[in-house]
Order: sequence, then structure tokens, then C-alpha cells
Amino acid sequence: MKFTNKLWIAILIAGFIIAVIAGSFIKSDKDGSAETSDASSSMKSNHPVAKNFQTLAGLCIISSGIGLLVNWRKSKKVQVETLVPTQSNFTPAPVYQPVPQAVPPMNTRTTPTPVAPPAANDPAFKVGGQMLVANLKAKFLERFGVSINVHNGLSYGSYASDTATLASIRSDKATGTHDNLELHGNMLVGTAEDAIATALGFKVQILDRTGKNADNKARLSSLKA
Repeated sequence: MKFTNKLWIAILIAGFIIAVIAGSFIKSDKDGSAETSDASSSMKSNHPVAKNFQTLAGLCIISSGIGLLVNWRKSKKVQVETLVPTQSNFTPAPVYQPVPQAVPPMNTRTTPTPVAPPAANDPAFKVGGQMLVANLKAKFLERFGVSINVHNGLSYGSYASDTATLASIRSDKATGTHDNLELHGNMLVGTAEDAIATALGFKVQILDRTGKNADNKARLSSLKA
């Protein structure tokens, strides 16, 4: 049986009631000649029923007081344990774990590299009809670091004479009307060769540093490296 505060209070009240009953027995047992106000003298009666009631009342009052005190101390202990979490009843807060995001596939298509405009340190290499073949070869070697073969007309059948002018080796079938042409280091080898054939009317072959025909996809500025 669990002794709650309500039960102990009921026992305490019962103790006071029993004490009152014991007092009534004591009062009826005394000589009725005079009333006395001394309560202690009444408690010394030898009436057997009164003594039993007094003992029972005392036990009820003392036991209920002790029970209430014990319950009060237990309630304080529970409050402290509730406010201060122990290792057994403490649950740590969950740690946030970010959800990995799927990486979209990269675009595998290749984007063509645009032709960069001439840089400030890439002056134009000018070719004109009044220039000699020998001067074209010498200036091309000085400018781009590689040699160039010059042919008569639009065929690779014969090499042009070094003393001939570029206008004199022009093919009669040439359709270009330009007498002057500008080459830049960012131009591709194939583009430069086609530009000379179209504008000036004769074929050329640009060589690499080993003396072989240069790669048409290489830039003129890269041949010197």
C-alpha cells in the first residue's frame, strides 16, 4: 500500500479526532465538583480507555508527520532529477546530416575555339605584289621562325625564282583581286596558305622547324616554338 500525502493527512486528522475522544473520556472521569483549565492534569488520568486513545492519537500524529516529511523529501529529489538530466535518461539531439546532391552530367560536347583577334604584340605581316620572292622568304623566316616554299601560279609543279616579284608569278586563273595581304600569328597554317593563293594567285607551302610541311591546324605563332 502506498502512503500518499492524502493518506498521511487523513491519519493526522484521525489522530486529532482520537485525541478529542480521549479528552472526553478524561473529562467524564473527573470529579464534577469544579472545572479546571489545566489540560496537563487531565492527561494524567488513569482511565484505561482514555490512555489507549491517547497512545493511539499520539502514534497517528507522529507517524503522519514523519510520513509527510519523507514524501516531501522524495518529491524534492524527483524534481532535481527531472531538471538535471543524467547519463541514463539524456538523449542527445540528432546531428544534421546534409543529403548529398546528385551532380548533373557535364556537357561532353566540344565547343569550337574562336579565332582570337590579333594581339597588340602581334603586328601584321604584309605581303604585296611588288615584293620579291627572296624578300618574302627572308621576312617570313624572320617573322615566324620557319621557311616557306613559293611556287609559280596555282600548282606545285615548279618553284618560283627568288628574283621574281610576287605579281609576276601570279596565275592567270587567279580570281582574287587583292594585291596586298596581311598575315597574323594567330592564323592557322592552312588558312594562311589559302589566303595567299586566293589574294595573290600563287601557291605556297609553309614548313615546320624540321623542314617538313607544317600541320594545317597549327598556328603560325606556334611554329617558332
